Amino acid sequence: MTDDLILRVSGLTKRFGGVTAVNSVDIELRRGELLALLGPNGAGKSSLFNLIAGAVKPDAGTIEAFGQDVTADPAHKMCAQGLARTFQIVRPLAGLSVLDNAMVGAFAKTHSVREAQRRASTALELVGLAHLSATKAGSLTLGFRKRLEVARALATQPQLLLLDEMMAGLNPAELDKFIDVLRSVHREGVTLIVVEHVVHAVMQLATRIVVMAQGRKIADGEPRTVMASPDVVAAYLGDEYVVA
Repeated sequence: MTDDLILRVSGLTKRFGGVTAVNSVDIELRRGELLALLGPNGAGKSSLFNLIAGAVKPDAGTIEAFGQDVTADPAHKMCAQGLARTFQIVRPLAGLSVLDNAMVGAFAKTHSVREAQRRASTALELVGLAHLSATKAGSLTLGFRKRLEVARALATQPQLLLLDEMMAGLNPAELDKFIDVLRSVHREGVTLIVVEHVVHAVMQLATRIVVMAQGRKIADGEPRTVMASPDVVAAYLGDEYVVA
């Protein structure tokens, strides 16, 4: 694994009963990329995410990250090595402050309260929530709760951040601001993988797109080229929409 590669998955496969959710997928990710992982519902995107994050173990294939084989590493070890993730359904600790919620992430890598506060404050500043540090998390709007989810992940000081459908449910104004947040995170040097259904937002953000369908990778490359691919059009809209 070369120095500029932060992640390589090779032949990754995961079955649930008789369903092959991820079918022999290969992906390489270089430091500093912003990769979007797209596909219709049931394509295997979230299953691939869970495999990379260490939440589930593959039935076949390997995962290399940060220069080593991490195929068997559980989620907490992946976090310690520099991978953080968010979840589709955001569930902040409603009774705690925004700052305290972000500190929960920081405590994954430090036992110092002062250092956790510093890391959490830096993360909140980056996502535009510093002014709400003392606010109870339960009173936040959906857009702010999603920013807090990102801040909590950032407080672990990741090299690689996995974002799982964080733009779903946002109104146009919230969506624009969230795109700006992700751009700011990316400018800080964090490598990103974004699973998303909001394609027009992805087209503004991604440096590269991977598309999955029925557990397989069907496209990988520059955003506009990928989204014009007949295989991708067929996966999203059906074969009848493919221009011969």
